[in-house]
Amino acid sequence: MLMLRCGLRVQEIAHLTVDAVELEYGRRQILVANGKGAKDRVVYVSEDARTALLAYLRNGHRKRKGYSWCRRG
Repeated sequence: MLMLRCGLRVQEIAHLTVDAVELEYGRRQILVANGKGAKDRVVYVSEDARTALLAYLRNGHRKRKGYSWCRRG
């Protein structure tokens, strides 16, 4: 959902951390660090992506600070 609605690339999702995401109303954004071209950028989260992401977190996935969203290896 984040790739589709926020325009994130696979590598950006793989390196995304919980700390980079702000989901409160009014500040629904993600800081993408070291994206394409080693540039930082901010992307905005649509309501359906926000809902999906909150459901993902409610199910106990990667709640601790600093952990990335995706499992590796």
